[in-house]
Amino acid sequence: MRPSVNIPATAQPTFAHEGTVKFAWGFHPNFDLSVLVPIVTNHFHTPDTSTVIGTGIGDAMALLKYRFYRRDSERGTTQASITGGFKIPTGRTNHRSSDGTLLPATLQPGSGSTDFFVAANWTYTGLFNLRRLVADEDFHSLLRTQGTQQTRLGKNVESRFWLSYRPYESTTVAREWFIGPALTWLHSVDDRIAGITQAGSGGDLLLAGATTYFGLRPGMHVWLGMDWDIAHSNGALFMPVRRHVSFGITQQFRLHLSERRNHEPKTSGGIAISGLPVCAAVTSANQAHRNACRGHDLKFLSIRCETTPTTPVWRCKCRCQLD
Repeated sequence: MRPSVNIPATAQPTFAHEGTVKFAWGFHPNFDLSVLVPIVTNHFHTPDTSTVIGTGIGDAMALLKYRFYRRDSERGTTQASITGGFKIPTGRTNHRSSDGTLLPATLQPGSGSTDFFVAANWTYTGLFNLRRLVADEDFHSLLRTQGTQQTRLGKNVESRFWLSYRPYESTTVAREWFIGPALTWLHSVDDRIAGITQAGSGGDLLLAGATTYFGLRPGMHVWLGMDWDIAHSNGALFMPVRRHVSFGITQQFRLHLSERRNHEPKTSGGIAISGLPVCAAVTSANQAHRNACRGHDLKFLSIRCETTPTTPVWRCKCRCQLD
């Protein structure tokens, strides 16, 4: 069935909320295996259409992260990592409007496509020889294939730089607080529907904001970030994000597995608590000790929520734009 004629085939949600549950296993000091399952709610409203709301499971992701560089010094830790994996078409692709017509692929929780995810992360603690100043860069891209409704959503690239300062750190590093500005650049390629490029549906977006991160206790962390659109492309069909709010909580456990003696069965030891951040890689001078002591880390619960109002097509203009 064809999408509703009142909604453009490349329309993006005018308001989107995504809650992601993440399970991560640090099976080696330099390797992490993660599985992410999102729950997506999309809203779409224009003066010519009634409000459309759809909620469902989104596409899950399976990722492997490898930290290939680490250097500890008096000022702190410098480290870099790469991540690769797949986005699996587990999300719903059959949401319909109130009149029963199928919504476009861009408004569905799932894409119906199997995509490849690649990322690179870099963290530098002690910038300008200030031990409490941390620079963090996250660069990632999603390479897409054709999915539901013969639609190939445009691949995207995102770069996020966070400069954070740690005004508080407990003696045992069990509690710490980071806060600082963040700058994000987003680039998306035009969508393709039935082999035809939808010119102007992709574009560039620059967001500026701030993020704060709290280590409440060993193994428990919360974060809050807010970003606003400061510049964007002016493509005919491009719908830039006006603002972006992200918050979440992480609880991490450490599971110690004892070695088998003779013919004894393998047993599990006690559960200890330790913590590593999820949203952004932040480190401290004592991070090397914490990592060296960790066993098989299980981030049993990591919940991340995001709300993203986008600018509808008929209001896709601002005073500061990227040419």
